[in-house]
Amino acid sequence: MGRLSTKLDELPSTVVMCLGANPADLAFELLNGKDRPTIAVGSGGSAISAEYFRRCRDTCGFARTAVETPMQFVTDMSGLSGIDVWLFTAGAENADIMAAVQSAHQRGASHVFIVTRNPGGRAAVRLTELGGMVFTVPVSDQKDGFLATHSLIATVTTLLLAFDATTEVPFGEELADRFESAVKIELSKTSREEYRASFSRLTATDTLIVLSEPQLSPVSALIDTSVWEASICNVQSTDFRNFSHGRHTWLHHRRDATFIVALTGLDWQPVHASVLSLIPPDVRKSAFDFGNCGRFENAIGIVRGLALIEAMGHAVDVDPGKPGVGSFGREVYDDEALYTSAKKIESAVRHKYAAALEQDSASPSTPELAEAFLERTAALKDAKIGAIVLDYDGTVVRTEDRFAPPENEIADQFFRLRELGVSVAIATGRGGSVGEDLRQIFDAEAQKDILIGYYNGAYLQPLDVDIDVNRPDPDSDIDEAIGWMEGNNHLFCCFDKPKRGVQISIQKRDLVSADQFELAISEFLPSVGNRLRLDRSAHSYDLVVARASKLNVVQAVQGKVSEDAVVLCIGDSGTVMGNDHDLISSASGISVDTVCCSPEGSWSLFGYEHSGPDALRQILASLIPAGKGCVRLAPDVLKLDKRVEIGT
Repeated sequence: MGRLSTKLDELPSTVVMCLGANPADLAFELLNGKDRPTIAVGSGGSAISAEYFRRCRDTCGFARTAVETPMQFVTDMSGLSGIDVWLFTAGAENADIMAAVQSAHQRGASHVFIVTRNPGGRAAVRLTELGGMVFTVPVSDQKDGFLATHSLIATVTTLLLAFDATTEVPFGEELADRFESAVKIELSKTSREEYRASFSRLTATDTLIVLSEPQLSPVSALIDTSVWEASICNVQSTDFRNFSHGRHTWLHHRRDATFIVALTGLDWQPVHASVLSLIPPDVRKSAFDFGNCGRFENAIGIVRGLALIEAMGHAVDVDPGKPGVGSFGREVYDDEALYTSAKKIESAVRHKYAAALEQDSASPSTPELAEAFLERTAALKDAKIGAIVLDYDGTVVRTEDRFAPPENEIADQFFRLRELGVSVAIATGRGGSVGEDLRQIFDAEAQKDILIGYYNGAYLQPLDVDIDVNRPDPDSDIDEAIGWMEGNNHLFCCFDKPKRGVQISIQKRDLVSADQFELAISEFLPSVGNRLRLDRSAHSYDLVVARASKLNVVQAVQGKVSEDAVVLCIGDSGTVMGNDHDLISSASGISVDTVCCSPEGSWSLFGYEHSGPDALRQILASLIPAGKGCVRLAPDVLKLDKRVEIGT
């Protein structure tokens, strides 16, 4: 009896332990995240758990789930706002899952979870420190052998029960009893002898082609992974119709060295049967049906899959539980290169790299961007700050709350900075509504000292001036644009004639199509000699006079600070076409959201981890006195002088 056979004999005890556990907490989190897109991460045996997790979410009608290996996940630079991440790992110790924990945090995932048999593993411990959640699956044997057995079946059993608990009418104990009985049947001597007979003609020189119903991806992944890992024979996995698009040629040339395993279900049985009937009859094949291919059938299918791997190993005289590993194999598994590389990539660097990828530019490498980030933060740490110019929507207030005053914590920071003698000015694309909101929190004396650059810096006035009363002189080019809009009102869902002035703001929600509007306006602007320009923000377009610039506000306050001091500029729209790009692209600029693709342009300090007013609050709170009328960024608060290294 081999190692794998022994593990299979003992699996029912792990199943019983899992069936006796309460899945309520796990079910709660599954249900809580049902509407959020989700990424399931795992490698080796844990990749099978990730596939089963995806299938369970699919059957429950949850939002789409992607399955990725740790390296796929770590090397992706995109943000994960609004996306959950589930990490599957047997021991929670290997470097790859450590790298995934770090990346999930730095990419700003909404929620991060680990499912493991070992809550004391370093990845589980670190995730807990970062605010993630760890779910432990019970096993009767902490050691899997070479292939994942107890940890895999424990995870699958626990997920089966937890997803059942999320349904309107859970089966509960009935499901547990049925599953325990089915596991015993699959692992019985009779069933395993039948599986051995099915693969008695398999040889080590064969290529095993796994033709699978797509809804059986967990079972297909198990066979593909295990056959490779145990070095039973060559293996290739695909679905029935993808096989039909050219892969059948393999059979024409190597039918004598090919063995087909067909994984079928009831729903698409005519497709499976048709393809199998057309394969030459002398090709060796074994077929296994999995009913409705749902959560239960896939869970039993994974148990059966392990028994099939045992049978294949027997046919080629290999013990899949102890196939023999080269001396380099352990070194390859233990290699920490991915984790080491991931630790060198700050969230801000990922954020910047993603902006470069979006433009498909010849972006610098992540090490080059990491060096550029260090230079940028070093300059910020050394800067003596005498004034601050802030964008408003998306920076001081959240875009969705932009018609409410700033939150108290940010207002308190404004008061503190004023007491330190630091000038605070606002550069906004909006008009008088910003002044109305800010006058609610500042007294009359303070209002005289706060400069507001309305209409993207086209009209500068102290806060105490109500610009709805003292309006800017109308611009003739803006008048012409109003006329153009009246003649093209078909571009708008609803059209109200704008007021005369130096800017026209167009809410994206009021447009029939933003793309159509941009195309049409691009044809109009040359007609006025490009004396108008179009600025973009998250929620609107601003058609503004070309002389307008948020830098006008910076220039106005620069004269109030000492020669050795800088003006700190903070905004949220730092893309090339963003209305804060010029404001925050200098060495003393910071983005609290989007950035441009250039290393010399706009940068965020926090990347995906913090944005908008949350990021602004941390920046303002980190400003410490640095002499009369000046402040500095405190590196110990922002952690600008140290890298966050998970596990250290």
